[in-house]
Amino acid sequence: MNVLCLLCSILCLVSKVDLPATGTLLSLEDTIESLVRDLADDRYDIREHATEELFRIGLPALSALEKAATSSDPEVRLRSRTILADIRLGIRPSWPSDMILLVRHYESMDRNERRRALYGLFEGLKEEAVMFFLTRLATEDSDEGQEVLRCLQRLDSEEAANLTIQFLKKPSNELQSQALAWAYSRLGNWLRALQILAEADVSSDLGNSVVKKAVEALLAKLKDEEYEEVAQSAAIHAKAVPEDARFLYIQAVALAFLQKGEEAEALRKQAQAMAPEKEAPHYIAGDMLEDMGQPNIAALEWKLILKIPPHDTVYDINAHLRLGPIYAQYDIFDEAADHIQKALDLYREAKENGKGMGMIGGDEESLEREIREYRQKAKGTTIEGELENDNNEETLEVEIKIEVKDDKLNELCRELENVSTTVNLNFEPRDLKLFDKAPVKLRYDSEESTIEFLLKEDSFEKVVVPRVDGDKMRVAIHPVDCYYIYEIDTATGEARKLLRYEKDYTLRLTPSARIASYKNVKVQINGTHYNWKALLAGVSFDYLPVTLEISMQAVTPTGQHRSLQYSLPIKEPDLAPQDDSVEQQKDPDHTFSIDVGK
Repeated sequence: MNVLCLLCSILCLVSKVDLPATGTLLSLEDTIESLVRDLADDRYDIREHATEELFRIGLPALSALEKAATSSDPEVRLRSRTILADIRLGIRPSWPSDMILLVRHYESMDRNERRRALYGLFEGLKEEAVMFFLTRLATEDSDEGQEVLRCLQRLDSEEAANLTIQFLKKPSNELQSQALAWAYSRLGNWLRALQILAEADVSSDLGNSVVKKAVEALLAKLKDEEYEEVAQSAAIHAKAVPEDARFLYIQAVALAFLQKGEEAEALRKQAQAMAPEKEAPHYIAGDMLEDMGQPNIAALEWKLILKIPPHDTVYDINAHLRLGPIYAQYDIFDEAADHIQKALDLYREAKENGKGMGMIGGDEESLEREIREYRQKAKGTTIEGELENDNNEETLEVEIKIEVKDDKLNELCRELENVSTTVNLNFEPRDLKLFDKAPVKLRYDSEESTIEFLLKEDSFEKVVVPRVDGDKMRVAIHPVDCYYIYEIDTATGEARKLLRYEKDYTLRLTPSARIASYKNVKVQINGTHYNWKALLAGVSFDYLPVTLEISMQAVTPTGQHRSLQYSLPIKEPDLAPQDDSVEQQKDPDHTFSIDVGK
């Protein structure tokens, strides 16, 4: 009995068939047994009906039909063998007659005819031809098998993938293993696909594609901060594909975020020790590490490529081209220029020797320009050494500025120059806009020289203000996030709101060189997450907190996880008119330099 027969016997399980004539429920196995008996019935129409039903049931009936094919009854024997022949070929009753004939004569065709027949079935039947394709994967003709596999993969449907998994539970050759791996990868189960290929020791383009998709899936989870899941899953993937360093590196990054630095470092060393005589794996790993924002670790991979002979390949040229910008990122410009120069020399040497290498993303002139720029920058810096040297302090400069909506900062400053006094009020919560929503009323008492604040005629605050001469006086009321200009009639004590100015605050962070080199930076300020790039450009606050609680999570260029925190008391910045003709300087009274590592 072949593999297909064994598999189909598994399908004869607990499905039920409703027989409307009696209302009785029979198991699929009992139904098949009854239909096989009907093949010997005296009535022709019953024999025909049984034949059609067994053909419709298909593979689950295969075992019973094989037994019936040895029956002593010639009618049963003939009908069983006819059905068996079509089921074994994957033919279904719904097929057009020309497709059925095509498959029935498939074995007698030569190789070219078979190729045309395969693609005819693919175009004409799509998913309905899946069972035929699966039966042909048992062929010993590898060329035909590859054509069949391509047809399956081109279907690119969940239905085809599910059928493949259902009927190829135990693949018996490489083609079946590749088909099963494709099916699992089509359904997004990259790990199972890799395990199947590893068990069968199959190396193919499919395997490379599955590995790539598995890496992308893990990187997406890493970006979503699913560190525990990534660490566990990457470890399993690394066992399934032990020759690919990327899974170890991904696991190391996840562990670093989980503050398991020693384990992460051990994995990085293990990854770097892999494939000591092959350049391609290090190139792929270095590429991924740079995309992950790990330039220092990527640099180690590019350096490993340079140690592997021969030393004048396209891998070496690309390694030098990658190392140049990495060194420049850390202001090591002479070393950066040396690498770009070496890449240019190797490229020109290869071209002179007729190797015909191409250059993507640049040309010789652009490389020469890049070298000159690095040499020029090197003259203005004293930084020397390797990438691992980074002794800058972990300091963070916090700058706070007041902004007034609708560009009315200058107008507000002029109004404040003309008021008798400014009354600062603090409400809890601080974003409570009582002067807009309630609203609050003001009443002036000329005898006591006080302003009383009333909410629904109930007094909640009384403030002494300077006495003024005259019938009118202007005051500014400042409840945290707005300025209100009121005009008060000193004779009657009535107050009238004239103007309203709403403030915002811009908070901008300026990191030291060391913090600027960190990757995957995540920042919380007073419990709220903020985008790191946005904080460097400046983010707006509706009102100014009393204290800034800054919490930062990041990964250093060497892959170490850093957790930094600081608590900074804040005071209200002074208002200053904006002069567009003069470059604005930072206000030293509202710029704070803090050591976030303490």
